[in-house]
Amino acid sequence: LSSIRFAVFTMGGVTGSKPAPGAETLQAQDPGRGAVRESQHLTVLRQCFARQARGGALEKTGFDEALRVAEEQGMLRLRGTPLGSRLFKIFDKDSSGSITEAEFVAGMSKLVTGTPEERLEMTFKAYDSAGTGMVHKTEVLNFFQQSWDFAWKNLSEDLKSSAIPPARRPSAKDLEEFARCHRDACLAVISADFDALDASRQGHLDQQTFRNFVQSDRTICAQCGTVEFRVPVSFMHATPPPLYPDLAPPPQLQA
Repeated sequence: LSSIRFAVFTMGGVTGSKPAPGAETLQAQDPGRGAVRESQHLTVLRQCFARQARGGALEKTGFDEALRVAEEQGMLRLRGTPLGSRLFKIFDKDSSGSITEAEFVAGMSKLVTGTPEERLEMTFKAYDSAGTGMVHKTEVLNFFQQSWDFAWKNLSEDLKSSAIPPARRPSAKDLEEFARCHRDACLAVISADFDALDASRQGHLDQQTFRNFVQSDRTICAQCGTVEFRVPVSFMHATPPPLYPDLAPPPQLQA
């Protein structure tokens, strides 16, 4: 394994750290084209919903698969991630346990073409899972630990189909041990960043202060050689620009 480079702790530096142009910008440049793009955007989302919905609604399993539409349009993977898992509750406005087409289209539109303020609000709700109006330090550390473990577990899976010869690939056990040994370094960085904003040491941040916490791109990147797996921890940095360059439905979504 001496020729394989492991990323001990890589966060940030992804293209998604720059704000993506919003729909307003597109329309200001070309109102007609902007309207067409918006129509295509809604078509993609509705087709995706229809393919995964059962009885006119999305259950949790179908919702995870429906999130592929975001990846196909350039976003980092949300399926199965702690961030993506909390998205279901955010979209389920009426707490019915399922998501309607209207909820899915509205939520995904905010996610992929929304303003920074809208994505900030979604990120805050993802961390404030109890709905207290505060983001607690214990919740943040737990969230990052889950995201860290998810990144390394999936890197192990991606390595199986990589160009790295099998004899030179680290085993799943090696990667698991590596991730475990360096997990504390990840959490120490997050803890220090949180404490720097929590001046009164109350152990929580309100939404305004939390804004400063998520301004920095803390996307987790597990890397082995040239193979990497990125896990977003904020909707602020999950979308690399340009967003929806053509807005054409992916082949598998075309009617």
